[in-house]
Amino acid sequence: MSWLKRSTPCLLAMFACAFCASAQSGSMSASAGGSGSAASSTGAAVANANAAAAAAAADSDASMATPSTAPADMRTDPYSPFDSSNPTVNLRRLMSPDEPPELTVMAVDSINQEDCGTWTAVGARSATVSMTRLEVPGKARGIYQHACGELKKKKMENAEREAEKALDEYHKYPAAWVLLGEAYFDTSDMTEAEKACSTASQIDPGYAASYLCLAAIASKRENWDEARKFSDHALLLAPLKDCFALYYRAEAAFHQQDLHAAERSALDAAGADASHQMPEIELLLARIYSAMKKSDEASVQIRNYLKFNHKPDGQAAVDAELATLTDATQAK
Repeated sequence: MSWLKRSTPCLLAMFACAFCASAQSGSMSASAGGSGSAASSTGAAVANANAAAAAAAADSDASMATPSTAPADMRTDPYSPFDSSNPTVNLRRLMSPDEPPELTVMAVDSINQEDCGTWTAVGARSATVSMTRLEVPGKARGIYQHACGELKKKKMENAEREAEKALDEYHKYPAAWVLLGEAYFDTSDMTEAEKACSTASQIDPGYAASYLCLAAIASKRENWDEARKFSDHALLLAPLKDCFALYYRAEAAFHQQDLHAAERSALDAAGADASHQMPEIELLLARIYSAMKKSDEASVQIRNYLKFNHKPDGQAAVDAELATLTDATQAK
């Protein structure tokens, strides 16, 4: 019994240790079971993500393999000839010899090259450009440039020949017809000049240069009604004030005794002729002011004409007229 009493504390300690070990083991088992559950959940999530990625890749491959359902027709806008929403069709059209893409190129820059410095200048600045002028082939334009160069050098026979070559290349070339008319006009062949410029107006009724040519011919023939009509028509088509049209209208009004209208048009012509290409405007203003009995203004215009005149043609006749005007202004 004494032995039992002495052994009891040791036995109790052993039981306590066994209980602690059992509890710790249970706790570790529970913990291990929880970790296994978490690992299982994580594995499931990863599997789901992989499946979603695989599905997206499959969809992407399918969309790349399947052409777009956008319309296959090319756009008609010349600045955007392809359908940007359908690159597959565009590439196929480019590579297919049976369906080449149709590109529209407007040769607007070539219109500026029609300016030969005289009547054709207003044609190059017209508010609208007809398809007839845009369709002129490059070879005809090149020949036209040769004709223009000859005209500027006052080699009228060469200018006529080159203009006719341009028309042989492309018969419906309004600028070439007007240039031909101008070459005839400068050689005083008014009949042929009228034929050429009338043809230009029939081919392209919106081409202002042809009406300037016809106004100049009417003025040369002293047909003032026709000169005024054609110059007015050219001014309707021109986007800016044109010194040629205003001059012909002023000259017609002067000879029709409409002095105030003549003065207005002549002053507008002088304002439009910033480079003094037409010193005749100053001479016409001198006549107008002389007829209006404004001697001081007439004298100023005479001096301006003498300063700006750079055309020696017919200088004797001009000098005689200036002398008459000067005498008239000094006598008043």
